[in-house]
Amino acid sequence: MNFSKDNFTIGHLDFIAKNYDLGLDFYVDNNWLLNFINKFKFSNKINVFHKKIDLNLIDNKIKISPVIVYVDSFALWEITHTPHFIFVIKKIKEGYEIYDPWDGKVRIINPEILLKGIVNLRDLLKYCPQLIKKS
Repeated sequence: MNFSKDNFTIGHLDFIAKNYDLGLDFYVDNNWLLNFINKFKFSNKINVFHKKIDLNLIDNKIKISPVIVYVDSFALWEITHTPHFIFVIKKIKEGYEIYDPWDGKVRIINPEILLKGIVNLRDLLKYCPQLIKKS
């Protein structure tokens, strides 16, 4: 993880891709982060894309496999505003089935909560929303 200090996510994805021979798609929400990430030399098993992270993208990607999404944890826990990764497993009638590593549980959240987590991450915390999926 030679460059994890420069970008936590791409550093960890590089480690996983190289050590577990896994292809990954990494979606970032803004051009600045895309250009910053592309300055690094990382595994060719990682595909980086610039795409607005929203419910439409999530819906499209979870048809294939679960995804990891970067959100503001306040939308989920209403404790503190902090960046947080969650797994979005699938879309169901009631909303989204997610796995939250914070408590280790699978639960259902409504679409408004997931969207609020993404929007707050972008607009309130000023972090770039991100989505990760297996290629």
